[in-house]
Amino acid sequence: MACGPKMGSRTVERSGVQAFSAQCPQGLSDAASVQWMKATNEAARRVVGSTLLYGLTSPRQAAFAGRCGATHASIRE
Repeated sequence: MACGPKMGSRTVERSGVQAFSAQCPQGLSDAASVQWMKATNEAARRVVGSTLLYGLTSPRQAAFAGRCGATHASIRE
């Protein structure tokens, strides 16, 4: 999870933010997508309870997102 230069994860954690959303980078292979999903969810879960990964390319990727810890997923049209 990338934060601004003066905003660390501790600051985000104390801010009361309860969810995090991130757009899946386009053009990744399934293996690279899963790796990105795992890393993104691990970072987000240290701070928030819910994660939404959006811009996924298929129901298969949405299933991977769930297995990687995402609480919500959205498939792009």
